[in-house]
Amino acid sequence: MHTLLLFAALAFAGHPHWHGKLPPNGDFDKDGLSNAAERAAGTSLRRTDTDRDGWLDGEEVAWGSDPLDATAGPDDDADGLYVVQEVAAGTDPTVADSDGDGWLDGEEVAWGSDPLDATAGPDDDSDGLYVVQEVAAGTDPTVADTDGDGWLDGEEVVYGTDPLDAAVFP
Repeated sequence: MHTLLLFAALAFAGHPHWHGKLPPNGDFDKDGLSNAAERAAGTSLRRTDTDRDGWLDGEEVAWGSDPLDATAGPDDDADGLYVVQEVAAGTDPTVADSDGDGWLDGEEVAWGSDPLDATAGPDDDSDGLYVVQEVAAGTDPTVADTDGDGWLDGEEVVYGTDPLDAAVFP
């Protein structure tokens, strides 16, 4: 009955896409969800943003967010990771710091650190370099002195020497 009323309302409104029947694989409102997916999710076939939170229904479904809940955005906990990224990383999409170590999950993922291990901070080996800096420099983020010359990798970077060459140090 509701579907019939919707179609009748569209016909009455003179909607340009009205042809008497909506194909299941079409995307009537152009929000990124097929008509069949809209019906399954309970979202509006006519509104691109059913919950009116500023995100297209298709974007929210792709990010693993709820297109019917305006409070469930793509980064619900404001940690820098979309819900779909949180799911992939195994972190909690409702908690900004899943391991409780004081670093946002998104920061830890960007640094190459484990957002589920409170002991694996952004400078795992305490050499003065974040994991992302270690990766860029080619040093080992689990060893404070990669080349074994007695100088921390971070010290060598600060002094401009090569933390990969034991013969070159400050």
